[in-house]
Amino acid sequence: MTATTVRSGSLLEGLADACSGHSRSGALTIRTELVPSAGPGEPVAPATMAPAEGQRTGPRWQVERRWESPQADEPRTVVLIDQSQAQRQRIGEALEATADVTGMPRIVMDFSALHLPRHVRRRIGHVRWPHRTADVYVYDAMCGDVAFVQHPVGERLLAATAEEAEALFAWFPTAAAFGFWHSNLGKKRHMVRLAGSFQSEIVGWDPAVGDAPVVRKGLKGDLVNITSDSRIHRADKDDRLAGWEVADKGDRPSEMGMGQVLYSEGERQSLRPVSFRRITQTASLVFPQLRRLSVGRADPAQDAAARTLVAALVLHGHMGAFGAPFSLRSACALEPQATTIEIDGESIVVGADTETLVQDALARARSMGVPLDGWEREALVLTPNASLAELIEKTWPRSDGGE
Repeated sequence: MTATTVRSGSLLEGLADACSGHSRSGALTIRTELVPSAGPGEPVAPATMAPAEGQRTGPRWQVERRWESPQADEPRTVVLIDQSQAQRQRIGEALEATADVTGMPRIVMDFSALHLPRHVRRRIGHVRWPHRTADVYVYDAMCGDVAFVQHPVGERLLAATAEEAEALFAWFPTAAAFGFWHSNLGKKRHMVRLAGSFQSEIVGWDPAVGDAPVVRKGLKGDLVNITSDSRIHRADKDDRLAGWEVADKGDRPSEMGMGQVLYSEGERQSLRPVSFRRITQTASLVFPQLRRLSVGRADPAQDAAARTLVAALVLHGHMGAFGAPFSLRSACALEPQATTIEIDGESIVVGADTETLVQDALARARSMGVPLDGWEREALVLTPNASLAELIEKTWPRSDGGE
């Protein structure tokens, strides 16, 4: 394995070669050793999974057995700390933060005209849409006075496939890398899907407690220490603001968070953070999958340049999200200790200025005539149609009774 320091220009050439139609490159792989910000071996909180249907065991970890290397004598226990879907979301958010510099396209769902609680975002950029171009809200969005499904950009995005991916490169490059699936059109409708070419996850090796999560014990306190023997009647169990009164029969005060509430009671169960021998992150951009994407103009040079732009953007987003200390959730702050980046086993060193890499890839794609009308422009703003707006407002009714 040869270690070489790669500047933006030569790295761009390496990505372009891997993205060309004649290439036999397999993957760009990023491997990182991580340590908890509190120090090596300190406990961190893995992602928790919902109980399987029919089970009442509370939250759980995703526990697996994996081979650490081909030379290992036996597989080891690992716990998934952050899964690929969440990693893609974090990368998207990092890309959104630098969109003004890179020129990345932006499509925004604007709910600011609706009455929403403070914790719900009023404007949601497309990198945060959980299903990307196939997100359910896309079908119920308006672009000005035109339904987005009938707008030129919306029509192109919803019709995009691997063979006709021009709209993805032009307006939604993260969907070109992370994939999508139009799963909401009905069982009898043809549902286009595109497998993602980028995967990433963080796992902890050899949890100190084995493969059995430990439930957090203890009580959530109450300043007044309201007795649990009392009962209350609520006008609406799903709306804390709808009103309630003391009653002879009904719910316990703990159902509204009053009184001493057990951490480990029913759905309130939470798991203790756990110490790991080692924590690693592995990410890969699989070139054979990325090379399936075509602008759709039978021009190999355009195809290669468009794919290269997507690859550069993903690498930039990954470094922005995970190239410095980061926090995944409460009690799960991690810091990178050592990172190796390889293309087909050849190590490369990527500098901190990955914004320039994206800008160079963008200039290259433009020079090749790749349609990039969504880049380096103001955000395209969408709003909910009347039906979606009504549904959202029914979900979050005004407590003051206003219209």
